[in-house]
Amino acid sequence: MNLSLFPVGLLDRHRFAELVGVDVGVVDGWIAKKYVPVLHLGKRSLINVAALHQRALEQGKDFIASGVAK
Repeated sequence: MNLSLFPVGLLDRHRFAELVGVDVGVVDGWIAKKYVPVLHLGKRSLINVAALHQRALEQGKDFIASGVAK
């Protein structure tokens, strides 16, 4: 995923779904299961792409530190 596509760090669920190639219903499920970090503003749910990126970096570090990636 090209992170330069996310200059602000927040995307509405429709744009996020479009960029990752899934239906909005899938993104809604991810939100409900708290798989993706979300900022709720009134009726809007914005995917916090910056926090998602940070989470992925941390999980990658944990994966390497566990010795599985060696």
